[in-house]
Amino acid sequence: IFDIIESFKKDEISIDEDFLVGKRILVAEDNELNQEIVLDILTNKGCIVELANDGLQAYEMVKNASKDYYDFILMDIQMPNLNGYEATSKIRMLDNDNKDECQCFCGR
Repeated sequence: IFDIIESFKKDEISIDEDFLVGKRILVAEDNELNQEIVLDILTNKGCIVELANDGLQAYEMVKNASKDYYDFILMDIQMPNLNGYEATSKIRMLDNDNKDECQCFCGR
């Protein structure tokens, strides 16, 4: 996850700051300190953030969400139960509209 955030900081990914305001982001991260840091960064950018403690919880949250509920998913790679790659794969295979417009990013 921090790889993605660092890319924003280094302007490797350019984005209009106002673009993030009001976006609902699911953050899948098993480390509590990392959760707090990401939550602080994203909420200060105006995002609505929900946390999942592992890939399985993230998958279940997306599966049970209404259409277009999440705008983005930020997924740690190394997590218990389902790692970021496995969770992303399962989310993409969902047979519903919950993930059609949602972008999922995995990082270390």
